[in-house]
Amino acid sequence: MAKTKEQIKQDIQDFAKEAVEELPVGNQAPGTIIDRNKLTARKAPWTLHSLKDFYGEVTFTPEETMPVTVNGVRVVLEADKPFTGPACFQGVYEECRRLRRLPQRISTILGPVDITLGAGALDPEPTREVNR
Repeated sequence: MAKTKEQIKQDIQDFAKEAVEELPVGNQAPGTIIDRNKLTARKAPWTLHSLKDFYGEVTFTPEETMPVTVNGVRVVLEADKPFTGPACFQGVYEECRRLRRLPQRISTILGPVDITLGAGALDPEPTREVNR
């Protein structure tokens, strides 16, 4: 016997309620696959807190304003404003600045060189902006 629209609607509501009830409580290790064998399978996301635990905490003052994303967590580092947070953000910030200076250094050694630097995300997971 075919289900009525009301029965289908109720099934969907029940499924959604079960999915929400099964969301993890507490600290899951980032990247852990939750509900591996279910339609609700997903990875436990990285958070600002889990990045601090994993990479340690550092305080530094950026020289320029730059958005930095690590494992889907995005912060905006503001010029001349001290930042206290996971050390990985400082590492990405400094590496980006180093790579920006690279064409100038190469030109000094080899002469004029036209190099265009680019970056792209390889992670298909969504990025979450974090307010400090």
